[in-house]
Formats: sequence, C-alpha cells, structure tokens
Amino acid sequence: MIGAGTMAGVRSALRGAVNRAMARAGLKIVDINSPIGPLGTVGSEPLDMLSYLVGELAAAQTERRLRILQIGANDGEDEDPVAPFLATLEVEAARVEPLPELAEMLRARHAAEPHIHVVEAAVADHDGTMPIYVLLGEAGNAISLKMSSLDRQVLVRRIQGHAAANRAIYGANPRIEAREVETLRLATLLQRLGWDRLDVLVMDTEGFDLRIVSQLLDDGITISVLQFEYIHVPRTAFEPLLGRLTAAGYVWALSGYDLIAVHSDAGIRATGRIAEDGAVGHATGVGADAEAGQQACLQAGQASGRASGQGSGQSMGSVGRHAAPHAGQGAPDRAGSASG
Repeated sequence: MIGAGTMAGVRSALRGAVNRAMARAGLKIVDINSPIGPLGTVGSEPLDMLSYLVGELAAAQTERRLRILQIGANDGEDEDPVAPFLATLEVEAARVEPLPELAEMLRARHAAEPHIHVVEAAVADHDGTMPIYVLLGEAGNAISLKMSSLDRQVLVRRIQGHAAANRAIYGANPRIEAREVETLRLATLLQRLGWDRLDVLVMDTEGFDLRIVSQLLDDGITISVLQFEYIHVPRTAFEPLLGRLTAAGYVWALSGYDLIAVHSDAGIRATGRIAEDGAVGHATGVGADAEAGQQACLQAGQASGRASGQGSGQSMGSVGRHAAPHAGQGAPDRAGSASG
C-alpha cells in the first residue's frame, strides 16, 4: 500500500514535470476555481476570454496604465464587458455613448474617477452629426435605449425577425425614431482624448462595428486586444474582414456574439501558441445556424492564413454561451451597449 506521503510526493513530482514541459512549449496552466463544463464554460458561465486576455496584457505592461476604449457603453452596468477591468486594474478608460440619457448616467457613475472619461458622441465615418435610431412604443416613449443603432435596418430586422419573442418588450406597434447625435472618426476621438496609443478596444454598436474596424485598419491604428460584434457583419464582408485582420497581424476567436482579436505585438506570450495550435475553446451554439456561422468564420480564417503564408492558425477557436447565428443575421435582444 502506498502511503499518503508517498502519493503527495508523486503528485508534486508530476506537477513539476508537467509545468516544466509546458514552460518549454511556451505555455502555462491557468487555475480556474470552478469546474469546466461543456461548450467552453466554467461551471454554468462562459469562459471570459476578454478578461483573461486583458489581464495578461496588464501583466505584460506593468510600466504604464492600459488605455481602454469602449464604444457603445450604454449605462455602464448591465452585462458590461469592461466593468471588471475598471474595478480591478490600473487603467485609463474612455466610454463612448451618443444618447444623452445614458451618457449622463455614465458621468454620474464616474464622477469621482478622473481616470475614466465619458464622451457623448458616436464613432462613425465622419466628424459631424448623423441620426441614431431608437425604438418607441405606442405611447411615444423610448422602449429600450439598450437597443439603438446608427443603422436603421438593424432595428427593422430586430422587430421583424424576433417579433414573437420581443413583443413583450416592444409592444404591438413599435416605431423607430431618429435622433441627431455628434459623430467622430476614431482618429479624431483619440486626438480629443490626447491618446497616442490604444491598448484595448471593446465595441457593441448594433451594426456599425464593421465600419469602425475597417476604419482603424485603413488608418493603421494598432490595438493589442479588440472585441466587436460579428453577428451584424454581412457574410460577404466577413471573410475579407478576417483576411484583413490576419494581414494586419491579428489572431482571432469567436466568443458568443463577439469576435476577439489579439495583435501579435501585444506581448501576450500565450497568444501565438494558442493561435498556432487552435487550442482555445469549442465550437458552440445550438442548431445549424450557429454551426454554419462559426464554421464559415473558422474556414475563412484558415483560408486567409494560407493566403498570407502563415498557415491555418489565425483562429484561436471559439468559446461562449450564446447560440451564434450567421454573420449578418442579427440576434435576440441582450442587455448591454447601445450604438456608440
């Protein structure tokens, strides 16, 4: 019979051998204090890839504060993806929200936090103004400021595509109202903030994400960690976008409704190995639409990797909780950011 002390010694030796082998491969073990479940979940919750990557980035850049930009901040509370960073990391952040009611809530929330800036504007293709669209109920009240967009057709599709599911929210006869808001190009916004670099960009603009990502690629703005909604991107534009991200030095993954991209110069040691091995996550979602949408994304990444001579490893995999519809199809309502 093997004694408890002997077993403990065996376990310790094995643990040391595994850690040394992982270190030689450029990998490390991350201890998650919760059982890992199916479909890339930890317990009943999705693996938070964004928080993990930003945490790694912060650990790699200890000499200065990370700069985090959130476009489409909404109220800054409900299912907010950047709230964990603002609460736990030494960062400088800007939260962009075009709707005055929500921008005022953000200003009140961060009144005592000078390192968090609130910008009441939308990021668009030009400096100036343009309409943002909100849903109104039969009585003329704004139904949900959490679901607004610079693209009117996003709201039209939302009403038509999920009429039964959203009738309780929108009412029987919702209508769309246009409100004029200030717009800034991304480069103009960074100039206004006085920022000469940007570490993390998180977007939820209900349909405008593609145009903002294309803008930052056109302008040569390099971001270490980028997250945006891919579900509103038309399928015909999705593969070219992945090719552009790959050519610009990014690897990417799907997480629920979002695409997360990490630049090769981010200083996150695990990123290259993750991309090379395709080791992160699982294909997720329920039904053919989810599988088809994600498979198209992965195949596009493989194709773009081969075209650039970098192999098929530009995808980090896909993790998350939500069923992921076809790119450009839209999704049911979720709390979070309005258009920014």
